[in-house]
Amino acid sequence: MAVFLDSLRTCTLAGVLVISFVLPASGADEKLLEGDWVGGFERDGNWVYIQVHFRREEAAIRGTYDIPLEFTTGGPLDRLSLDSSRIRFDMNRADRTLLFEGMLEGTAISGRVTEAAWQSFFRLDRIVRVRTEVYAGTYQLEADHYVHIRSWDEFDPGTLQCIDFRTGQFRTLFPSSETTFFTGPSVLVTYPVETTAEFTIGGQDRAVDLAWKHADSARLMGKRVNLTYDEVSFKNRDITLSGTLVLPQTKGPHPAVIFVHPAGPRLRKGLLTWAEFFALHGVAGLTYDKRGVGASSGDWMRASFQDLAGDALAALQFVKGRKDIDARQVGIWGASQGGWIAPLVASQSSEVAFIISQSGSGVSPEEQELYRSEAWLQADGFSQAEIQRAMALIRSRYECARTGQGWEQLAAAERAAGSERWYTYTGGAAGKDDPFWEFWRLIYGYDPVPVLERVRCPVLAMWGGLDTYVPVEKSVAVWRKSLARAGNEDVTLRVYPDGDHSLMEAKTGGLKEVPRLKGFVPGYFEIQKNWILRHVQVPR
Repeated sequence: MAVFLDSLRTCTLAGVLVISFVLPASGADEKLLEGDWVGGFERDGNWVYIQVHFRREEAAIRGTYDIPLEFTTGGPLDRLSLDSSRIRFDMNRADRTLLFEGMLEGTAISGRVTEAAWQSFFRLDRIVRVRTEVYAGTYQLEADHYVHIRSWDEFDPGTLQCIDFRTGQFRTLFPSSETTFFTGPSVLVTYPVETTAEFTIGGQDRAVDLAWKHADSARLMGKRVNLTYDEVSFKNRDITLSGTLVLPQTKGPHPAVIFVHPAGPRLRKGLLTWAEFFALHGVAGLTYDKRGVGASSGDWMRASFQDLAGDALAALQFVKGRKDIDARQVGIWGASQGGWIAPLVASQSSEVAFIISQSGSGVSPEEQELYRSEAWLQADGFSQAEIQRAMALIRSRYECARTGQGWEQLAAAERAAGSERWYTYTGGAAGKDDPFWEFWRLIYGYDPVPVLERVRCPVLAMWGGLDTYVPVEKSVAVWRKSLARAGNEDVTLRVYPDGDHSLMEAKTGGLKEVPRLKGFVPGYFEIQKNWILRHVQVPR
């Protein structure tokens, strides 16, 4: 789920709702309240996912909560009370007040949330904080049945996600203890419990075994797959990139894939899922920290697409120089922003054996961002009048960034729009000195067409028909026409009608449906495995 919430984390996330209140700390119930809780409630057919945190500070319990998908910052909770096991509080929002009343029972808080005549059931479950690296990895449950556990840092640092490579299903793994986890029926719906996972922690503080119990299935016992992880570094001029090369269990030399990140400050572990998946099938994978992130030097905010392509080309040369890699069979995999970078790398080096693109755009970053902003608002039900006002503001921002003129007028427009319910979807104000604009000027006019017209290696490109980031129909047409002009006859372009930007099976592609997503589109992993094994030779 590496591309999931690309712009949510890196371009448009103005913040999460952090609201605090203080409860005098006295009695056993306050002790039971301390800690972290996850859950939510249903409103207008959507699940609102929330995180609640209670901390003891001297003589009081202080609480905060986050709503990661609503982009809002709010005010204090009022009229908090905890009487025996009964808890109540008001949540004041800009345009409404929500009243929560419930019971604290063991590791759960459940009850009713109301606003005027509207009401809904809410539930929160206690979780503990764990070190995700203890559990991250791939576990074999049955023959050809693997479950991958990954750090979901692009959504929320410290969160674990599980992905079933056979079914494509994914869930968030919520820790109820250091060894026991649970999932709900979809990615961010926590109740009712669908699956429990119990880990056995071995030497070096690392999980080695997994007991996996789905509600409708027998308990499965799994073991960690012992792939080889080689921590490496390589240079692109004065930039040092640090990464992890995942090697198959079979004897080399291996074909290999270099993974190129989506937008934003990305760590190598965000794409380890795909590196491990390919390694299970005999293909090595290199994923590295984007420049300026983790152990890599430089600054991604000062990097053009050419700079990022240079990093991938340096990775290509590094991998080709290893004895355990087949230098003739090294390709590039890129998602979202990486769908611009992968063809750029292939256009500059005949040594790229193939490219795989997920949700790669066929238009400029500026055109894509205008499309994304409007598509997000449409998917989540904003009126046409609201969308027009939002898009006028966004266009003004881009005009100011391009010309350097009109910043004072823009600042006034930002203040006037601040109370609009669509405003947080636009990412909030970025003044003229914000470093984002320096990055934006480097990339906004990038034209992928002449690049694609020079790509002659085999291509697999995939899109979701419900993508609210990339204009899919136009992008597919651009890729098809441009690759044909290149004389490229080994091209597979696939659109999954029900797929979103991350190729999750969706209904709208909007942000509000994210908590109820359940998995990738059917065949997501299978098509990549089958395609790459047709284009490389894996040693047996």
